[in-house]
Order: sequence, then C-alpha cells, then structure tokens
Amino acid sequence: MAGSVVARKRNIQCRTKVKTGCATCRIRKVKCDEKKPFCQKCVTTGRTCDGYESPFRFFPSQPINSAHAGGIKSDVGLQPIRPTFIEIAPQDIDLLNRYFSTKTMFDVKLSCDEEARQVLQASLTDPAIRHAVSSLRALREDLETSGDGPVSAAQQTPSYYYGLQQYSMALRGLASKLSSPSSNELKSALLCCQILISIEQVRKNFAAMAQHIIQGLRIMHEYRARPNIVAANKLVPAHHDQLPLLDVFIIKLFAAPCKFADPPATADVSGTTLSACLISPHQQPVASRDLRTIAPDMRTELTRIAASTLEFLDKVSQVESVGIALQLLSEKASLLDSLESWLVDLELVRTKIGSLGAEPISVSFLRFFHLILKIVLLGTLNSSPDLYAELRTENDRLQGIANTVGERLTLSLNRSPSPTMIVCSGGLVNFINRSAILSPFYNEASSSPHKPKQTSTQQHLSSSKAMHFLLFGSSGRTGQHVVSELLSQGHTAVALVRTSGSLTPRPGLTIVTGSPLSKSDIRGTLLAAPPLSPSAAIITLNTVRKSDSPFAAQISPPRFLADSCANVCEVLEHAGCYRIVVMSTAGVGDSWGNLPWLSKAFLGWTNVKYALEDHSLVDKEIRLTKMDWTLVRAVRLQFDDQKPTDTKTDVKTLGSKGDGMSLTDSVSVISVASFLVKVAVEGLFVQSAVVVTN
Repeated sequence: MAGSVVARKRNIQCRTKVKTGCATCRIRKVKCDEKKPFCQKCVTTGRTCDGYESPFRFFPSQPINSAHAGGIKSDVGLQPIRPTFIEIAPQDIDLLNRYFSTKTMFDVKLSCDEEARQVLQASLTDPAIRHAVSSLRALREDLETSGDGPVSAAQQTPSYYYGLQQYSMALRGLASKLSSPSSNELKSALLCCQILISIEQVRKNFAAMAQHIIQGLRIMHEYRARPNIVAANKLVPAHHDQLPLLDVFIIKLFAAPCKFADPPATADVSGTTLSACLISPHQQPVASRDLRTIAPDMRTELTRIAASTLEFLDKVSQVESVGIALQLLSEKASLLDSLESWLVDLELVRTKIGSLGAEPISVSFLRFFHLILKIVLLGTLNSSPDLYAELRTENDRLQGIANTVGERLTLSLNRSPSPTMIVCSGGLVNFINRSAILSPFYNEASSSPHKPKQTSTQQHLSSSKAMHFLLFGSSGRTGQHVVSELLSQGHTAVALVRTSGSLTPRPGLTIVTGSPLSKSDIRGTLLAAPPLSPSAAIITLNTVRKSDSPFAAQISPPRFLADSCANVCEVLEHAGCYRIVVMSTAGVGDSWGNLPWLSKAFLGWTNVKYALEDHSLVDKEIRLTKMDWTLVRAVRLQFDDQKPTDTKTDVKTLGSKGDGMSLTDSVSVISVASFLVKVAVEGLFVQSAVVVTN
C-alpha cells in the first residue's frame, strides 16, 4: 500500500506542468480550457479572464543561483526593465521585428532588431508594454488571417476584440506613467509608443498613428533625449540617459522599401489575395499613372536624405563640445535644404505631368515621410523660443495628411469589390478623424455681425463628418443636452463625471468616473475610448451650492472652475488637442459693463457672486494658454426641466460685450447646448467670447 502511494507521488512529480493556461486559472490552480481570446471557465463563472502569457519566449543567459534568487524583489512600478541576465530568444526578436510594420507581409526587411529586443526586455516587467505587445500580435495575426477588406462590426473576430482590449489596457497604463514621469516611466512610455504606432498601422488608423508620432517626438524633445544647444551657444547634455530613440525607429519604418513605389503586384497571405496598390493602373487617370512612375525616383532621393538624417542623429547623440555641436548645426541646415529641394522637385513633377484630382496615396505617404524628417530635424539641437510655433505648424500639416490618407483609404476599401492591402511607409494612429454633420436647427441669418471669419483650422474642423469629444460637466442640466445633441449628430464622446450613475449610458458615449481637479483622471478620460482621439473638449461645469437657492452656501472649492479648466487645458495641450469650448455666463469679463444694473445688484446680494468670480478666473486664465478656446456667455438660463427631445430655439449672439442685453433676456439650456456643439463642430469664435440669448 505504501509502495503504491510513493509510486503515485512519483508519477505526479514527473508530470510536465502545464504553463499555457490563462493567468486567472493559473493563480486559482485549476485546469484552464485555453479557449481564445478568453477562457470559458472564467467567463462562465463570472470571473475576469486576465488572458495568456506573451507568445514571446525568454531564457536566462546564465544559470540563476537559487540561493540569491529568493532575495530579488520585483517592483513593476519602479523597475520596468528586467535584470540583464535575461536574454530574449532571437526568433522572438525576428517575430516582433516583422510585426512592427505591415510591409513585412511582402517580404520587406526591417532593421529594427535592437528596438524589438528593448521592447521585449521591458515587457517582462512592464504591464503596459506587455499589453501593447499582446495587442499588436493579436491584431496582426487577425489581419493576416482575415485579409484587409472592409470589415463590419458584426464580422470582427474574437482575436480582433482581444487586440482592442489589450490596446485599451496598454493606453491606461501609459496614461498612468505620464501622470508622474520619472526616467524609467519615460523609457516605458517611448517603448510603448513604438508599439502603438505599429498597432495603428495594422488598423489603418493613420490619423491616430500621426498623433502617437507627434506626442512621442514631443516627449523626446521636452525631456531632452539628446544634447541640445540653448541661448549663448551653450551645450546642454541629454537630460535622461538611454531614452529610447523613437525618431530613429520611425525613420527606419518609413525608410524601408515601400510597395507603393513599385508596379502593382500581388501576394498571397493565408489564401487571401492582397494588392500592393490602392487602385489598379487601368482605373487610374493617365496623369496619376505617370506620377506613380516618377514616385520611385522621388522615394529613392527621400530615402537617401533619411539615411543621412540617421547618421546626423547618431552624431548628435555623441556630441560633447559646443564646437562640434555648432558644426552639426550646419549639417542640419544642409539636410533641411535637401528636404526643401525634394519638395520643390515633387511639385515640379506634378506640374509637368498636369496631374488632375487627388494625387496617388503613394505620393501622400512620401509627403508624410518628408514631414516626419523635417519635424525630427527641426527639434534637434534647437530650443529657440520660436521652435514651439514652428513645430506646431508642421505637426498640423502632418496630421492633415494623415487624416486625408485615412479618409481616402477607408472610402476606397469600402468601394473595393475585393480585399485590398495598403502598405504604408510606417504606421500611425486613429484614422477616426471623424467630422461633423452640422446642426440643422441653427439659423445662420440670426447670427451676429460679431461672428469672425473662419481660419484654416476652423475650416478643417467644419469640414469633418464625425468627431470625438471630451466632455466635462455632462451630468448637469446643460451638459446632458450637450451629450444628446452630439450623439444625435453621429459623434462620439467620453464624459468625465464625479458620481457613478449620474449619466445614463448610451451608444457612442463612454463614461469615466473621476474629478476634473485630477490631471490623472483627465488623462484617463483622454485615453478611455481607443483608438479615438479627441477633436475638441466641451466644458459645462458649474459651481455647487447646497441647494438651488441663490442664497445657499457654496460647497465647491473657490477655484473649482478655474483649476478644472486649467487642468483640462494642460492635459489636452500636452496631447496635441487645442480646441476647447467652455460654458460661461454673461457678466464675466468685458460683458460686465452691459449687464443690467438689477442683475448686478442680484449678483452682489447672493452667493451666485462666487460662481461669477470663478467664471471670471477661467475667462482671465484661459487667455494665457495656447488653446483655441471659445467662451460661450449665456444670459439668464431657462431650465423648466427641458428634455433633449424638446424643440430647440435659435440663439442670437451679442458679441463678447453683450451689446443690447436687457433684463428680460433669457436662453434655454437646450439652445445653449446646441450652440456649444455647433461652435465646437464648426470651429466658430476661436479665441473669442460670445454672449448668447434666445
């Protein structure tokens, strides 16, 4: 009997332990059914399946002394990089290198082995990077399995949804890191950014991909990834050693051979025929085909400039003296001149050919690559006061090209009778630049002569068809009407609310619980609906009193509105979103002079004056930001429990001073809400205040 027990124990010990189950089942020490993407044993029992380990394998380069291993403590928050005794399997480096770009589906070789090794090394202990890698793998495998045609929501696979889930988790982790960036957190953020760029290329979300590029390069510059020259020719060393060089990674992606520059060809992936060009030559106008023939020569020259740029960046990273840095400035100027000459040559080619209509997407990607090189060079060895404005201009151009490419590509895929593979020069984010259907109720004839002429930025906003908004104060009476108006026009939104359950969930609306006084909560709101990126923010916050009585004590902090608005502006500006529309009130700023004397007396007698003071702080301080703000100053609000389905009344604008305001003026909350949406969608009254009444 004893012998059988010993034998049974020996057999149990000799069994190979299964390590392929989901993380939840392994923690519970139960057998996992290993269903993908989620274990059904977890799902059917109401548990959250934490997914499976990364497919990438790691092995130690040296045996680990068990006597010392027990004393090693891993702290994911403070130690995102694995100890050096862990090596990454070469085949896994090759696999991630392949996943970095969809070009590799056509046997294009990348030279990003070192970047892949760094990412995999960091993913061992960094959850955000690990989720990003899992997302890229799932989405890439789904692409290769399902093909590249237009896919409806009903056709999306479990693997695709799993990839989006992992993407969302990666973004939340990234937001947490950037809330208090240390050297290690910055390293993790830039490595994560590399993967997000590749993810959005797989998803063909080129506008969002552009935003990842812009924000990643901004982090590199702000935290001085390389030495820099400041005033009086002073050389300042790199602030953070060994920050991942995101600009080098991006240039490598775009410099790799591009199928757009080759004659149309096909390749078979998992039985799906994929075309390397967007439109067949027979469908293209003659001028477009001629321009396509020239594109390889233009790309060759641009690739040569890119190679020289990489050599230049390597020299900058190693510079140790002012003299050498000044010499490199002349090399930088020469590279910028080469880029300018390249652009002139491209326009000459287009002029000679007489190309009609939209240029080939291959040429648009070349323009995109050209702008990336220019932005990288402008930010290198430069910290002049004018740099920010110059970079913002070029970043806007980059974003504009990405938006256009994404829209054209999506339209073409939706019209294409067969799946079409688009291989771009590198990969960016969020095609959902979405623009807006204009509100039909607003009567242009009733608008005031104070309405300013639209800028190019405003025209860009007003030309879009569906947009994504961030909302603050949307659980209030005006804010709820803003939500209804946005959703009725086909837009999407993320709302930050202070109390869970204060806003009814609806399709197209993502609700986040938090406070506008917390920058971390605002960052979480910004990233709550991947891969959508916000076109604008609308703030309808107000101060809180114990009751609706004007004499009730105020319970919100004295600077609640001002601090909330300042936090939103800071987070959005850092994210590259500059459009913000704020609900204000008549009597603020230069409209005080035209406020009826009885209204002034009422404000002075009651506790409403504290709200007016807070609104005045917002009015004063938002003008000091770089935001494209609009302040909508409503006269006396009419509530009367209006419902979103109630009839909307046109509003009349009275300029910033409220010319002609009277004691009887009022405006319904539903009319104000509709006007707020119209202003945000069409880009009206940028950097202006406007008083509104019915």
